[in-house]
Formats: sequence, C-alpha cells, structure tokens
Amino acid sequence: QHMLNAIKYSTSLWPLVVSAYQKTVTNEKEKVALEAFLIVLLAINSTYSLAWDITMDWGMMQNTCAGGSIVDAKSHSSCAHSVLRPKLRYGAPTSIGILIIDMVLRYSWVL
Repeated sequence: QHMLNAIKYSTSLWPLVVSAYQKTVTNEKEKVALEAFLIVLLAINSTYSLAWDITMDWGMMQNTCAGGSIVDAKSHSSCAHSVLRPKLRYGAPTSIGILIIDMVLRYSWVL
C-alpha cells in the first residue's frame, strides 16, 4: 500500500517536469506535442488520485453492484448503497455529491 501511495505522488511530479520543460522549448511543433503529452499525464494523475480518494481515503467502492457479490446484501437497498461505505456520515445523496465534486475538481487541472 505504501508503494501505491508513492506512485500516486509520483504521478503528480511528471506533469510538473514536462510543463517546466515545455516553457524552455522554442519549436512550435514540439510544444504542441508536449502539450498533448502533458494532458495525458494530467489525466493519469487525476484518475489515479480520484481512485485513491474514493477507495483508500474514503473506504468506498469496496463492494460491487452488478456482476459481483455484495457484502451483506440485506443492508443495501440500492446499487448506490452497495458501492458506498456501509455507514455514511452524511447519507447517500450527499456522499455521491461529494464524489462528483471531487471528480470535477480533480479533472479541472486538465483544462
């Protein structure tokens, strides 16, 4: 788990390195290629960080809904409840809203 956490932080370093290098490049064609590469790196970082937030930090998405087994199926009334934690501090609608806001904020870096 520590190695996965280190990978999460290292995925944020590569966009910084590429962005800094991009500022030193004078060739327009190379700048465009670096911009595309930077977008890919930012998307990778955002995806990995979002997945880490949801699964490791918040303890959600540990159960499956469709095509898998649901742990303690009697306590889950819907698919939303099966992928969220068994006990939610703010309830399912607020928790889903927080997940959406986190996703929007994570991917806003790509813009």
